[in-house]
Amino acid sequence: MRIYSGFRKRFLGSLVAILIIMAPVAMIMAGGKGALPATPPAGSPERKLILDALRGTIKGLHGLEVVFVVEHLKIMDGWAWVHAIPQDRDGSNRYEDVSALLRKRGARWEVVELACAEEDNDQCLPSPEYFKLLKQRFPDMPLDILPYRGEAKPMPAYAGKNILQWYRTIPEKFLAGHRYAITLKSGGYMSRSTANYEINPQVDLEAGHLKVIDRGTGGGEIVQEIVFFETSSGGGIMAVNLSAHDGIGPTCSLRFYTLDGKWTDMTDRILPKVQLSDYLDEKYLAEHRPERTIDQEGIAFVYDVDSTGGPVFARIDLERFMYTDTSASKAKALVKNIKYGNIRFIWDKNRNAFRFAGKGFFDRSKRKDLLQRIESRSQ
Repeated sequence: MRIYSGFRKRFLGSLVAILIIMAPVAMIMAGGKGALPATPPAGSPERKLILDALRGTIKGLHGLEVVFVVEHLKIMDGWAWVHAIPQDRDGSNRYEDVSALLRKRGARWEVVELACAEEDNDQCLPSPEYFKLLKQRFPDMPLDILPYRGEAKPMPAYAGKNILQWYRTIPEKFLAGHRYAITLKSGGYMSRSTANYEINPQVDLEAGHLKVIDRGTGGGEIVQEIVFFETSSGGGIMAVNLSAHDGIGPTCSLRFYTLDGKWTDMTDRILPKVQLSDYLDEKYLAEHRPERTIDQEGIAFVYDVDSTGGPVFARIDLERFMYTDTSASKAKALVKNIKYGNIRFIWDKNRNAFRFAGKGFFDRSKRKDLLQRIESRSQ
């Protein structure tokens, strides 16, 4: 193809100008020296290299093959900070959050520190001192890649109260009739179980998250969890997540209350309801009406609430169902056609409500175990 000389000159001149403009952009996206903090977009080679390096570290430590739901990823001057949620490739299992500092050496990224998550340890991420000590260990690390530039996360509060203070004011009827007395002793939070032995509640004032796990002496368990969710107006909504296990199966109740001078239940307005059909295989659901043929007694939906503004998971639990007198054929049909193990909802602050954000597949090994139990029960 011919290019006339005048056009060639204009074309080459434009090309040089484009390359000059694009050079700093490429440097920024590569996280080179002089770059601004950047987040490599999904699907980009740089993002894949970073996450592959973290994936390799997780596999080496725990033998897990995972994919990541990325909550935070920034690179600058050859450094990267990642906060992500690992899960199985099919989404059926999720694991504890991981946070890591990575350094680029040549064309490769390598994990130089995987943050620990021990409570009341200055060397671990929950501590306000962690990022200060991290900077001392890696003085060349740019603060701009860190959440809040490594400064203490703003403490969620409403009407001047933090999460622990609000817990102490929740009407006991919203806590199934029992509120735990929580005190701070020797750098840690302490309480007493209903059986009067010492327990250690999880209290994160910075994240606006409190959780009490009371394991009974007979195999049962009581869990109380409260979390702040900020509204578009800057107000607060409190999640109160209560679950109990009596040694046979769980029960769970997740409610949301506004904090506008009185406790107003907003659950039905902001959290979509889940039902058995949400977890079933679509083809099976189209061909059957299981809600008419299967007694749903014992089928529980158990909620997991992450820290402030994080996702809510609603997982299906069949432990108590296994003790009902449902016929073996109907129980097998149900278990075989449960396709999803959990449903994920994300807080949409603009709408002041949760929105659907995907489903995770039902665990195959759990399905196999349930079918074997049904089979042995019918023999």
